[in-house]
Amino acid sequence: MDWILLTSVPTHTATQAQERVEWYRRRWIVEDYHQGLKTGCHMEEREIRDYEGLRTLLGIIAPIAVRLLQLRVLSRQCPDELARAVIPTDIVLVVAHLSGHPAKTMTVQQCWHGIARHGGYLGRKGDGPPGWKTLWLGWMYIQNVLQGMQLASLLSNQLDL
Repeated sequence: MDWILLTSVPTHTATQAQERVEWYRRRWIVEDYHQGLKTGCHMEEREIRDYEGLRTLLGIIAPIAVRLLQLRVLSRQCPDELARAVIPTDIVLVVAHLSGHPAKTMTVQQCWHGIARHGGYLGRKGDGPPGWKTLWLGWMYIQNVLQGMQLASLLSNQLDL
C-alpha cells in the first residue's frame, strides 16, 4: 500500500519528510485533546462569540483536558506504576479513600478507573475504556470533594479562634 502525505510545510529533504510523517503519526493525541474539549466540557454548546470569552474558557478547561489526557496515557503506558509517583498526592488520597483502595499501593490504572467510576463508568468486563464525558464528570466530582476538604480544614482552623 502506498500513501501520500500532503503538507503545507516546506519539505526538501528525506529527514524533513520523515519529521512530517512523525507529526502525522502523533495527530491522534491532538484530535483526542480536541475531543476532550468538545465532548467533556461541551465546548461547542457554550455560547461564546468573542475572542476574550473563548480565551478565558480555554484558560480554564484546557489544563483539565491536558491533565485527563496525561492520566489516560499513563494508565495505558504504565498501569501498574504507583499512582502517588505521577499523580498529585491529594488526588490519590481522595480517589483511594472513595474507591476503597489503600493510597500507598494504588496504581495509576486503579486511580484512573476510580476517577471514571465517579463519573458513571461501571468498568464491567465487556465495557470499553471510559469516555470523555464520564471522565470529566468524575474529575469534577473529585475536584468538588477536594474543595470540600480544603473548606473543612479552613473552617476547623477558624473554630480555634
